[in-house]
Amino acid sequence: MEACEKCGKEMKMYYKPFCPTCDKPVPKIQKIYNLFRCFYYMEAHGHPNFKDSVWSFLCDMYNIHNDITITIQCPSEGDEDLEDYPEYKLITLMFQEIGIKGDSALFEVSW
Repeated sequence: MEACEKCGKEMKMYYKPFCPTCDKPVPKIQKIYNLFRCFYYMEAHGHPNFKDSVWSFLCDMYNIHNDITITIQCPSEGDEDLEDYPEYKLITLMFQEIGIKGDSALFEVSW
């Protein structure tokens, strides 16, 4: 195994090489957003009927029932299959307005 560039100690292998001395562990916890709170936030910030526009689309895409967590994928640029759906444009807008980083996020659905 190769040596660490910072301290010179032997690197360990766990999916990819890392130095147990220099590389601090980072949590793999991802934020989970409440879907209905996101809907209400969007409506309160100038997007009327946001929930009505997106809810039935999500129900068709996922087997939505009470007390579940779903991953919503935000379409990337050039993804022609997803960009044709106006609901995905609204989901992209929600990601931007709320400040969700990345192309997907976890949402809890609970009523």
